[in-house]
Amino acid sequence: MRKLLSEQISKLDKKISDLQLIRRSVCEFIKGLSLIDTSILNKTLQSQYDKEASIKYGHTKAYQSFIRRKDSLQSQDIRHKLTTIFNKFNHMSLSHYPIQDCSDLVFEWKAFMNTIADFDDETLCCIAKTYEDDTRFKDYFNSYDNQNLASYISEAVNYFLSNVNKSDNF
Repeated sequence: MRKLLSEQISKLDKKISDLQLIRRSVCEFIKGLSLIDTSILNKTLQSQYDKEASIKYGHTKAYQSFIRRKDSLQSQDIRHKLTTIFNKFNHMSLSHYPIQDCSDLVFEWKAFMNTIADFDDETLCCIAKTYEDDTRFKDYFNSYDNQNLASYISEAVNYFLSNVNKSDNF
């Protein structure tokens, strides 16, 4: 009987936690936060990204380095830094700078990404391509009011980091 009640308490605690998350998300939305940035969607999307990354990249050195560093990384700091970099890309895109002028910014993005995990250039090109191809990232980049931002970033990263172009760039 005690074991059964103990299990029920655990289930109730989980339900309470889930309801608190829903309440927090609704309050965030009421206060003006976009729906995609609310706690409940961030948590759901983050867990989905984590699972997909584990399946796709779990065997790679980059993913293993990410797992080692994960606990020391602050998600808000990462988000802030990436937002800053994406704002710079957005400015360059909207100002019609040619991709060839993005060298410093691409290498700033690369340096930051390598604080998260040890990515090789090929993986970074794949990440940038995912910005362009994955609808979840496209939806995120649409918040910058620039339909070309994801493809601009992808093209710039691939221009400077892909093996095809490296010998031509320097």
